[in-house]
Amino acid sequence: MLRVLLRKSLLQFCCVIVAGFLYAQLATSSLLADTSDNSTQENTTRSYTVDTQQVHPNGVILRVSQVTLAKLHTTIHASVVNGANSPIALNHWYRTDPTVLLDAQGNAYRLTAPQGDEEIQVPPGHSLEGTFVFLGQIPTSSPTLTLVINPTGSATDKETAFPQFKTELTLFDKKKE
Repeated sequence: MLRVLLRKSLLQFCCVIVAGFLYAQLATSSLLADTSDNSTQENTTRSYTVDTQQVHPNGVILRVSQVTLAKLHTTIHASVVNGANSPIALNHWYRTDPTVLLDAQGNAYRLTAPQGDEEIQVPPGHSLEGTFVFLGQIPTSSPTLTLVINPTGSATDKETAFPQFKTELTLFDKKKE
């Protein structure tokens, strides 16, 4: 039992580290590459508390707590609990139909998945918490975003390993600049 708990804790720790590394790597590379004239572009980073939860019929729980809009990317802090009896993937079709973030105008921003775990797999009984990075600048005037996980997955199948989530994220006026 202790061995199983240690494996779960190590896996959760590694998932958080990978997500954090991905965010830090993206943020660092964008800062180093930014030599353009910024007079016509927004430079502010805005964070929004969204605190939304969705439960899939297969037992998977998705909770999104924060959205941060930045110049070259958008991050979503989320946690996923796999309450299903089998492993799940949150980005199964990453090459052809990846997890995306849609702005109010319907523009899609692709998830940048961790290298080596592009499908973002979560074993049964495990949880994943971290920051998901979507490339591209989303207009700060967008009142809502829609997180679409596994766009061609199933939203209703109780046995699916590829749960589909379409979660609307309302961006409240609580901004941190």
